[in-house]
Amino acid sequence: MSLIDIYSDNNQEVLIKIAEDFPNIINRLTEVGTVELQDKSGLTDNAFAWPEEKLYPIYTKEAALLSSVYMEGVEVPAFVVENCIGACAAFGVDVEIGTMEKTAEEESLAASDFVLPGRRKLPVVDASTYTRSEGLFLRNLDDFSIDETIIGAKQLIKKASEIGVSSDDNLQKLSLNGQLNVAHATELSRSRYAETADPEYLSISERLAGQRYSSVEKIAEWVNDLDTADRRNNINTSSAILSVMEPITKEEALLLGNIEIPFEKIAQIDEDEWTDILGRDDVDSLFKEGSLNNKKLVEIILDSSAIEYDILSSFIQNKARS
Repeated sequence: MSLIDIYSDNNQEVLIKIAEDFPNIINRLTEVGTVELQDKSGLTDNAFAWPEEKLYPIYTKEAALLSSVYMEGVEVPAFVVENCIGACAAFGVDVEIGTMEKTAEEESLAASDFVLPGRRKLPVVDASTYTRSEGLFLRNLDDFSIDETIIGAKQLIKKASEIGVSSDDNLQKLSLNGQLNVAHATELSRSRYAETADPEYLSISERLAGQRYSSVEKIAEWVNDLDTADRRNNINTSSAILSVMEPITKEEALLLGNIEIPFEKIAQIDEDEWTDILGRDDVDSLFKEGSLNNKKLVEIILDSSAIEYDILSSFIQNKARS
């Protein structure tokens, strides 16, 4: 049997599987900070819990803790386990290896109970499994396709709302719920061209010309174009989304272009004035509870086309100033 540690688990697929099999392992993983691996060839045998095989690094707290995780569910010599436990103790952390009960896969779970329904990966059924699955999802974005990233982020946001827990702010960006910062997206596309010499990146950049912040449809179009070019050049798109997406709200203000407009001022716009730019049904939903529904306003803006966005933006800015 081939044994895996942090050095050989290139895609962290084994680490994800261990976390799924042993839900309580999350308590140990939360102790792990930034992992800085040294060149394995330059390390002495004593830097490993299994010196002869140069397996399971223990030269830092993070390395020792991760090695203790990789030992769960596999058979290794007792002295290897003892070396790892001793290293963790030296760094001030007490661990027990091999005492966790492996959790059988829940066949009764529906596809919708998973962050990635297609793969039936990262189950979420309560606050504990949510915390574990969200953490694993965000730490392993490079392992997911762009479709899986968007679907996974949307699933986590939905599950967090259902369970009543807070979701990580980055999930909003990854779900494309926000605005595309065109300046940043243009810069990214050009840097991709400089890196790969693929002219498609220049075309992507040119298609953004004249825009500021784009609607949901335009964002999806840009992401699809970038991902197509990225896959051709063996580049992962997911992390790029985080650098170009911005929330449409900032604390108690609405972000339109580079201008922040307090919701307090927007709420002063008379209900009848909204009928100048919105249909009666949209206006009624905006004021369903008798006052402006900020969340509904954001939804309307996110669903707007580029032209509708400009109309809404101009209307809100002009009325909020008066």
